[in-house]
Amino acid sequence: MSALAAGLANVARQIASGRAHEAEELLGRILAQPTGDLLQAAADVLSNDADGTVQYFAADVLKKVAIRDWATMDPSQRKTLLAFPAACAVRRQGAMASANVEQLFHLSAVFWKLAFPANATEADAAPLIASVWTHLSGGNLATALGLLRHLVAEFSSASAGALGLTWDRHERARVDFQRLVLPKVFAAAFDCGAFEGVFRRAAAGENARVRESWLRLVAEHLLAWDFRPRSVEDDNSDASEVLRPGKEWFCVLANQAFVTCLIRAHADGAAAERHLIQEAVVSLCGLSGSVFPSPGDRISWLEFAVGAAFELAQRATAGYTPEKGGLLHSSCRALCRTALASSPELWYKMPAFPRILSDLTDLTVMVAAQHGAAPLDPWITESLDSMLFLWVTHLIDMLDDSVYSAGYKGTPDERSRLKDSCKRIFEAYFSSQRAAPQPVPAGQEDDDYTAHEQEFAQSTAGLAAVLGRQVPDECFSMLAACIESFTAELAGLATTARPPPQFHDLLHVAICLGMAASADPNDGEVPGIPLVLVRAARKQEGKGDPTEVNSGLRFVKRVFTLADVLLRIEETPQRKGVVSPLVVSALMSGLSNWAASYICPSDDANLELSPVFTTAFGDGRDAVETIVGLCHQAFAIFGSDPDVTRASLSALRSIACKRPLQAYLPVNSPAWANLAADEMNPVSRISTLPLPARRKLMECLCLGSGKASFMSLLPSLEQSVNQALSDLAKTSKAVGSAEVDRLLVPLARIRGVAESSVQDQSRQDIVFQWIKNFFPTLLQLAEHLHFRSDVVTTLFELLSDLVKAQHAYVEPSRLLLECCLSMIQVFCKHSDPAKLVAQVNRKSVGDDVQDTLMAVMLLLQHIVNWDLLCSSSDAQTRRIDTGGIVLVGLHYLIGIINPDFMSHADLSLAFFRLLDSALALYSSKLDLVPEALVHQLVAAIQRAIASPQTDLISHGARSITALCSFCKLGTPAATATTAHLPSFLSQLLSSTVKERLPPYALPHVSRAVFALSAFVGPRNAMEAAQKITAQRPHEQRILVAFSQALSVVEAAQGQPTREAVQSFQGAFENLALTCMIIRI
Repeated sequence: MSALAAGLANVARQIASGRAHEAEELLGRILAQPTGDLLQAAADVLSNDADGTVQYFAADVLKKVAIRDWATMDPSQRKTLLAFPAACAVRRQGAMASANVEQLFHLSAVFWKLAFPANATEADAAPLIASVWTHLSGGNLATALGLLRHLVAEFSSASAGALGLTWDRHERARVDFQRLVLPKVFAAAFDCGAFEGVFRRAAAGENARVRESWLRLVAEHLLAWDFRPRSVEDDNSDASEVLRPGKEWFCVLANQAFVTCLIRAHADGAAAERHLIQEAVVSLCGLSGSVFPSPGDRISWLEFAVGAAFELAQRATAGYTPEKGGLLHSSCRALCRTALASSPELWYKMPAFPRILSDLTDLTVMVAAQHGAAPLDPWITESLDSMLFLWVTHLIDMLDDSVYSAGYKGTPDERSRLKDSCKRIFEAYFSSQRAAPQPVPAGQEDDDYTAHEQEFAQSTAGLAAVLGRQVPDECFSMLAACIESFTAELAGLATTARPPPQFHDLLHVAICLGMAASADPNDGEVPGIPLVLVRAARKQEGKGDPTEVNSGLRFVKRVFTLADVLLRIEETPQRKGVVSPLVVSALMSGLSNWAASYICPSDDANLELSPVFTTAFGDGRDAVETIVGLCHQAFAIFGSDPDVTRASLSALRSIACKRPLQAYLPVNSPAWANLAADEMNPVSRISTLPLPARRKLMECLCLGSGKASFMSLLPSLEQSVNQALSDLAKTSKAVGSAEVDRLLVPLARIRGVAESSVQDQSRQDIVFQWIKNFFPTLLQLAEHLHFRSDVVTTLFELLSDLVKAQHAYVEPSRLLLECCLSMIQVFCKHSDPAKLVAQVNRKSVGDDVQDTLMAVMLLLQHIVNWDLLCSSSDAQTRRIDTGGIVLVGLHYLIGIINPDFMSHADLSLAFFRLLDSALALYSSKLDLVPEALVHQLVAAIQRAIASPQTDLISHGARSITALCSFCKLGTPAATATTAHLPSFLSQLLSSTVKERLPPYALPHVSRAVFALSAFVGPRNAMEAAQKITAQRPHEQRILVAFSQALSVVEAAQGQPTREAVQSFQGAFENLALTCMIIRI
């Protein structure tokens, strides 16, 4: 080998031995040599060196030099490069590791892409085709297939910048490759004779590698090719049309003979080969039919893809055993991918759709049956989810008569067959869920396996419910009969008897399915009654009691009866523990969604709502009484279960937020009155509810009361609160925990009232006028019970709720802010920062202390947000300095910020979010704070931008931008702060050069660097960059990129106009990209 080749090998060995610094220096000198010498040296190493690490390094150098100098190479050098990798792979076959051979194939693909001219012709593509087909015709299949895999991967890759190509240049190369080369690659790969010849031979030695390489070419590359146009510039040009394969491609892709060959090969293939064949069929089905311009071709393609998926499914279902689970899952996934790549209308227009519909029904029913036999088999679970997803998203679209659906409606016969399929599948799913559930395997109770299966179980249940909704009479009648049977069985149990095994599991399934079919989830917006149920109800108008005529309402009526029986059983002392909280939680959650949809429903959401729903259950009032009573019982019996409590509160809130009921509930609802009385009674059945639940319950009671009733509720509440507060305020500091715990209940009630004003803004003034009378007592409590972190936390949370609700008022704002300031001062007086820092250093900060700190920061954040929303005139008439309040809190908090504090992610994020917004609004007030506080702020910001967390870096960078604005004021404090700006600039530039900045933080960092560079001056900023990049490889490339960014600062004369900041951001992101490319 030449001296240069020996030098390259030496660099590789130095890097491998950990002497990277020495290697960088030597490599820099080597890369400065003439291109021809470098290429020859790398080729010598690849041809002669036996060390795999050295070979890999030489190939990498060869690639980088070729990319760098391709434009300046003479034709002979390019020709040599194009031929070298494949020839070297053939020559050194057996002497090279497989990874290095793959690297050579990759080199060949890179060189051919660099050589591919724009707007290539067949003559331009001929050398490339000949280079591969030489190996094919010579019987060297391993090399030919390896080259084809990498060629297809390289020309389809979207990473054009890695080769120095523009996006447009990459797209044109992709288009030309698809037009000139790809059809021949498909023809070679889909050659049934050659394929079967290879697979008839044993999967051993070289032939094993050939078989795997062939399957990888088909599954991972050819069938993953994206035929859709991606170039915006070419949308109206001929190139865009080239990307639509057209009729000539149909015969290439829809190759039934090759699919049959694949399925046959699956029978005898090794495990890895079978997996690749399955993935090949899935990829084939995922090809979008829209690549064919002709509608007829699209339908034919869809029919072919579905047929391919069914061929795979037939192998899976014939004599199914658990070992075929992966194959079954792949066939179901292939059908699902076919649906995602096509529209529902194409499915209905297939000539064979009736047969396909029948086959899909049979397959789904079979999968559901297998799920009943093996509910914990992940292959079966995911297969069922895929099949149900296919039905819900595509096949039942024909049954949607709403104005939102413009799809094919089908003939009565087609719709009838589709409904029959929905009925069969729903029945099969329900039967599978009624099968005896199997225990979770030992050792898997708490791992990701169980969570994964639970997620799929919830998904499949929701999809099955949508299918059952399409045949409401059959679905709800079946479930109602099941619920009725369970209710009778429970009611007939002897006093000491227990239900049979799996009773609660089956009951849970029936409740969840029925309630999910009745109503969509209440995910923030009030859901309407499903339109398919509205259409069914219109046919039953005037035929009798809606709760007996309508199957859905009959089911809910049976659920009401069941719930009453369940809670009465659990209320009996001798039968305590008979009822599962999981069942009660599911029941109350379902009633919450049902109440949101069916009680006082909105006509607008349901398009001419049927009176069957509006008149049922005594115009809905009987249902209200029942649900409120059930919630009351659930609070009393299962108050300690968080899931039951949460679901019951959700059901209560669904009713309380109904405007038409707010005048009815407090006056005419006995159940509501009983619940409100029990809530105010200190020794009632629900007095053991946890405090958060008491708070939410009070919020619901306030929301459900009309304005007049709400006003009458406040005096009695005030009396109970005042009594508890005054009693406690008179006691000594040694007050027992029981007395303090009793105080927390009225505080929770006050918070509930305050939160109701956030929800209902019409009551904000009333609530504030009532709560402000408690301010003096609340401050006394903060002083008196400062040692109880739970009390302090509750007080701060209460003030936060009030600040959040009182944005619109000026005079009340003054009183509230004065109370906030006093509360913060009391907290700072009694909370020793040194003790807290010691807890932080020992990492022994308890949840109670964390909750208190979070509550303090949340209150300060709400005050800042309030100031942002208020107009300047409001700020002037408020007669209190909100910025001063925030800075008082920051002055305390900043004292506990240290490296150990930064390990508490939630606390540190809340603090720096507060610091960021406070400095943006109040930076001009930093003149009024002690100089030590400014230094502490600077130290905290330095920790933020050195953090690995994206959010902390972003908040820290935005704080720096605010400090730059403050420094422009020229005051003594601003002048003192100026000394810290160069260190900020160096720290941010160093993080950028060393690639320590997360991508999402770059926009905020770029604005901070713009502000810093404008303040210190572009020349000083460049000097800082030169110090950071000194002795680093490619220093000049980094400095050139940064100088381009600084030119924007100079052109804008340091003014942060929108255009200047955006231009600087683009240039700064280019600097970060340059550093990344240099590292690669």
